[in-house]
Amino acid sequence: MSKKENLLELLQKLDINSDEQVYINKAIHQLTEDKQSEQAVARSLAKDFRSLALKQKLSEQGLKMFTELQKPNFAEDIARLSTTMWF
Repeated sequence: MSKKENLLELLQKLDINSDEQVYINKAIHQLTEDKQSEQAVARSLAKDFRSLALKQKLSEQGLKMFTELQKPNFAEDIARLSTTMWF
């Protein structure tokens, strides 16, 4: 997932299996209807994909998505850490 591509656009482009599609549809709903933040939806999606990974039911594209979701976001993490340290 590139920095310029938002989570909703990425989810709408994915071509994945039916097990994964349930979680993708849930994430799209959370972003569009529930107006949840991308970070919250990404965490939830990673948790859902983790359960599929443990069952070995992830497609190749689903596995790539799961891997991207697991990558740390240092810029966001450092900003959050510095904010909590100052207050």
